[in-house]
Amino acid sequence: MHKIALAVLFSLAGVLMALPAQADSIRDRLEHQRAVIERGIDNGSITRREAKELHSEQRDIRQLAEELRDAGASRSERRRVLESRLDRIDRRLRKALRDRDDRPRRDDRYRPDAGERPHQFLDRDQPAPRLWER
Repeated sequence: MHKIALAVLFSLAGVLMALPAQADSIRDRLEHQRAVIERGIDNGSITRREAKELHSEQRDIRQLAEELRDAGASRSERRRVLESRLDRIDRRLRKALRDRDDRPRRDDRYRPDAGERPHQFLDRDQPAPRLWER
């Protein structure tokens, strides 16, 4: 009996300690997203236009949070709505990071330099090399 009461006490304490952390999770996610956007701008994986759109969505979420709070929505309703919007920003952020819109195209990377002779397979006089000979 003593072990069961002790287990219940510890599980209740764990739940109560997690509640304040959940209250800040919306702010934490917004801050994390902002940091990822800034890093993406710095390393060139996110364009300024994409960053502007993502920042605008974050601003909309902050306004929505205030409107929901002022309208008297319950904490669980606010969390559900805001989490779904944050999930959408996360998906758009992942897409923006991976879309390679600022990197050179594949053809540009393999184009010969000005003084370099083009690859053999571009010469009509010789047959195209096999894949392992390129």
